[in-house]
Amino acid sequence: MGCDVISSAICRDKILAKYALRGAGLPVLDFYWFTRVEWETHEIDVINSIEEKFNYPVIVKPARLGSSIGIAISKNADELKFNISVASNFDTRLIVEPCVQEKTEINCSVLGYKNIRASVCEQPIASGEFLSFEDKYLQNKSRGFEGAKRIIPAPISDETTAKIKEISLSSFKAVGARGVVRIDFLIDQRTNQIYINEINTIPGSIAYYLWEPAGVSKYELVDTLLEYAFDAFNEKSRTKFGAGPLLLQDVDLLSLKK
Repeated sequence: MGCDVISSAICRDKILAKYALRGAGLPVLDFYWFTRVEWETHEIDVINSIEEKFNYPVIVKPARLGSSIGIAISKNADELKFNISVASNFDTRLIVEPCVQEKTEINCSVLGYKNIRASVCEQPIASGEFLSFEDKYLQNKSRGFEGAKRIIPAPISDETTAKIKEISLSSFKAVGARGVVRIDFLIDQRTNQIYINEINTIPGSIAYYLWEPAGVSKYELVDTLLEYAFDAFNEKSRTKFGAGPLLLQDVDLLSLKK
């Protein structure tokens, strides 16, 4: 009832997602990535490469972790070394991006399989420089991500809302997603540039709160996702799997030429 293995893997890995989205001509922040082994064996080279590419502050992230765990902003070389060392405990792949200091965070959900649509936009409210684990899950401990502070609809212009929805639909297609996802954006307040931050293929509370304003209840959302799962299964059943000449034994090649 959601994304398949390939699209889930792409979105799970922030590095792969960056390459996929950038390759599709979609806006992402520039980045530098490296492995834990590279950090442990060539620390000075990694720091130099980051400093040559970006000015401080920068933001350090484990490439394949979620919920803002291991993410930290570095304002100088000492902080960068410390934050990379911490993040390297959580993943073997690490990514560093320039930190957008004056930013607005906006989220939008996309729902669909063969036909897709975008939800209303929300503005999550962070207590610090970025949306932390505490902001996401501990604002209301009994409700988890559902209880995080947010403004719906997001207080942005109609033009910006339309642009974010357009990019959301394009991102959904670019990674081969299906079901329901939540796409997180950053807006640079100084330039009004929109950047895709990440795509969540299993969004908290399946992002039902972004669909309720459009008249889709949480129960209808689950029913829709189940319908998509059956549709995806039926579509996959049409695909031939096998090895060697047996793969073509049930395919009428002559009819395909007509």
